[in-house]
Amino acid sequence: MDKNVLKNKKFKKTTISINSLKENSSEQFKEILRLAYDPDTKIEESWVLNCIDLVSSKKNGTIVLPCNLFVTKKKNEITFKFKNMKRIFLIYILLFLLALALSGYSAYIYFYNNKVNIDIDGDGIPDLNIDINNDGKPDVDIDTNGDGKPDLNISYKGNRMAVFNIDTDGDRKPDTNLVTKAKKGKACKLNCDTNGDGWPDLNLDKDGDGKADFDIDTNGDGVPDLNVDTTGNGKCNLMCDEDGDGKCDNNCIGAPDTNSKGQTNNETTLPEINNNGPSSNVTTTGGLEINYDKIAPTEKVLPDDMNGSKPIPSRTFTIKNTSSYPIYYRLSWEVYENTFVTENLKYSLTSTNGGAKKDFEPVPKNNIDVAKNILIPANSTQVYTLSFRFVGINAEQNIDQNRTFDGLIKAYYDEY
Repeated sequence: MDKNVLKNKKFKKTTISINSLKENSSEQFKEILRLAYDPDTKIEESWVLNCIDLVSSKKNGTIVLPCNLFVTKKKNEITFKFKNMKRIFLIYILLFLLALALSGYSAYIYFYNNKVNIDIDGDGIPDLNIDINNDGKPDVDIDTNGDGKPDLNISYKGNRMAVFNIDTDGDRKPDTNLVTKAKKGKACKLNCDTNGDGWPDLNLDKDGDGKADFDIDTNGDGVPDLNVDTTGNGKCNLMCDEDGDGKCDNNCIGAPDTNSKGQTNNETTLPEINNNGPSSNVTTTGGLEINYDKIAPTEKVLPDDMNGSKPIPSRTFTIKNTSSYPIYYRLSWEVYENTFVTENLKYSLTSTNGGAKKDFEPVPKNNIDVAKNILIPANSTQVYTLSFRFVGINAEQNIDQNRTFDGLIKAYYDEY
């Protein structure tokens, strides 16, 4: 474990309902992990993806994050809790021995009773030997050997359709789109069952063409990081590759990257800050809409002697979250030219609905962040006013005559 990963001693336990999760749940999991760990701990992308993968699984389960943070899915709830491994070690051994005994007994009972529509996780929904046409015979997720795991006609995330290990000739043996039991330290390219439950977890080939379609692990760390389907509807929700180049183009999480089109993911450029800047109305991928209402002031910025008699040039722009989940973003200056000698040219930023604010301070000489970690709630709008002022000092300021400032404000999704 990285020595820089520390738990927050005040954090005890948090339980959330799966129904409360939005379509893109990465930000919600990120916030919980921020509370669980020490403020100086960097929240890794793989931790968030592991949580998402747990939620998307059709079964109950538990994953363990650094510092023994147990994330447990049980029915309709997800619980985050640190555990003392020494205390529960003996309990795990006892439970393991008990599970061995019960599994043997359950297999014996199942084999000789040939039950259908078996609910193995107690959620009231059949998981094994599902009878689709009510003829008393299993059609999907068939357990042929009584071990409590599907062997034939395995479904895709509970969609009740035969997608993996399909028996095409009725001999009760899989023929096409086979599931691969992933082994630690060995590469697994297609339909990888990483936890041994019989259902594939990584590199899912949903259409049986021999190519991975969803939950693709591109770096071999056992975590899906491309075309992640979090809802089980056969559509990408996170880290979506739209052009088939193996890189994320839409709903990306983590640091911005350059895609195959030469564009920067998760980046929205606002209009230039000068007197002749063009208008702009740019919508980002994932739900942020940027709209500049006022582009150019009608007067040049002149000394105002701090008496308020001169109008303050300003521009108004809005940032709108059109999605159903909260989004974090940051605002940054990109400076192309600043020839002012003094720091008397200043800017301020005001906003509504919890956006960023900045009192008058010198316009930057170089690229610099204006504000980080700005939260915009779901389906809401933040209105910004960016104002400029050349501060008078009641003295000669000829040194700044004919100077120019040319810059650009950009909005980015916040990095992990």
